[in-house]
Amino acid sequence: MTKVIDCAVCYVTDKNFLLPTLVSSFSAKRWLKPGSADIFIFTLGVADETIERTREICKSQDITVTPMDPNKISGFDSAKVAKTHVPISTLGRFFFPDHLPPEYQRIVYLDGDTWAIDDISQLIDYRPPEGKLVAAEDGLYFFRQNFGSMGAKARAYLKGLQIDGARGYFNAGVLLATTSTWREIAADAHKFFTSNTEKCLYHDQSALNAVTKNRRLRLSPKWNFASSYRHWDVESKVNPRIYHFVGGAKPWMGQCEPWSSIYEAYMSEISKFEHIGPIRRMTSDELAKHDAKEKTSAKRLKTIFLLRKLRYQFEIRRILASHDTVVA
Repeated sequence: MTKVIDCAVCYVTDKNFLLPTLVSSFSAKRWLKPGSADIFIFTLGVADETIERTREICKSQDITVTPMDPNKISGFDSAKVAKTHVPISTLGRFFFPDHLPPEYQRIVYLDGDTWAIDDISQLIDYRPPEGKLVAAEDGLYFFRQNFGSMGAKARAYLKGLQIDGARGYFNAGVLLATTSTWREIAADAHKFFTSNTEKCLYHDQSALNAVTKNRRLRLSPKWNFASSYRHWDVESKVNPRIYHFVGGAKPWMGQCEPWSSIYEAYMSEISKFEHIGPIRRMTSDELAKHDAKEKTSAKRLKTIFLLRKLRYQFEIRRILASHDTVVA
């Protein structure tokens, strides 16, 4: 009897993140055990001809490409949407389960700016409890205790969403849940976003955190290793499996910090898809300004903010050792 695959690895992308999403999905496919999961890419606002070219590329990897109706992302005042590097298309993750066949009872969601660099089969095989969303801490969880403007802004943001930062604030770039739980929490988050748009500085991530609360299980940071962690000297301790290029500067934009060491390897992968369409690149001036800022931040963490860095490292070690951290 043929085993039914019940796990769907899912992406939601617009035209600007399509090429990175292909890199991420192909990297995930590399580590999937036969019969363990299927991969789906859901698109928003991508031209029909581009979708067809993408499908042709994805055919060799058995990756399904499905367009979604962009009108689903509605019901809120667009003037109140925060102007950040986070695209509004991320709200599509509230709705993509409507396009999944019924046999997929588990969802592993990945952002397009992720890259699976090692075996992810443990993540795919994990079966989240019904009613629980599984996610790793966001950098803001660590920053909330900082002195100065960074900490003050983080605390004000969490307060506005009525979130107790001490209990966690997760990043939405890697998420696990049963399909029924996803539908339930996504519906609550969409309702919250439409009613509190101006409070949701990070769009769906803000809304998901606001409504999930005790319905969340903490995921190990090795499955969502964010850009800021590379300045904290924790990579050997965490042993990351999935890199997450958070922030406004991404590896495909240029050889930028803190990902300059992987630039050539990443660009070798993305070059396979360049005929699909254009991709955003930083100008030399933008790259120089970004790297100068990153290098200054890294230097400060080794000098005047060393105690802050040590606190980050301690918290990472605590999370890794905690019995409450799943897929550790």
